[in-house]
Amino acid sequence: FDGQLVFGGGVQLAYATLEEQVDLLQLSGFGLVGGVIYRPVGLPIRAGASFSTGLIYGNRSVQVDQAPAGVTLVRGLEVPWQITLGVSGTLGPRWKNYNRSFGNIGKTKAAINRPRRYVTLSADLVFTGASDRAVGFDAWANNTLQVAGANANVSFRIGADSEFWANRMKARVGYYWEPSRFEDVSGRHHVTGGMDIYLFELLFPWRASWAVDVAPRYANIIVSLGVWH
Repeated sequence: FDGQLVFGGGVQLAYATLEEQVDLLQLSGFGLVGGVIYRPVGLPIRAGASFSTGLIYGNRSVQVDQAPAGVTLVRGLEVPWQITLGVSGTLGPRWKNYNRSFGNIGKTKAAINRPRRYVTLSADLVFTGASDRAVGFDAWANNTLQVAGANANVSFRIGADSEFWANRMKARVGYYWEPSRFEDVSGRHHVTGGMDIYLFELLFPWRASWAVDVAPRYANIIVSLGVWH
């Protein structure tokens, strides 16, 4: 469809052990991921969807009667399935969803030199599946029962991105709701932000980036070096 549909897919392989009981808890698992983006040529909008089958790690080590006293063996570790639906729209002179050149030098130069100023607004809905007979990791470690993921839940995310200083600086800000996987425990509000700063060109145009994700009892800070594009 003239580059208007983009598909992707992959396989996740995972392995986990608990160091304090490395001979007791050894888990391995796999899952599938995929997605699609619809980018209508000439329109400043996009829509997308992605899915993950989740990961189920099977306990392939010792038998139940080999467990030490006071230790509860687990059937496995589960990451639930997830489906995400999203839309975005771009404001400003920077045109979006251009028809890719596939070797046409003229079109490539036009795409590179198109206006840089823009504001992109985006929104996602994230559906997360239930986990059958699951308990929280902390609860298991303390040999107590705290049911986790008994029901599927939904969260939402919104964000804005802008190259407010052409060819020099980009910034983004966002918000998302993290629903709780436990009964009688409320979810959390997250505020996010970040910035890309153009540095210099040495074989490639380099940039420095930082990002933050802050919520009650939680903070994540990321610093990276990459390529400006």
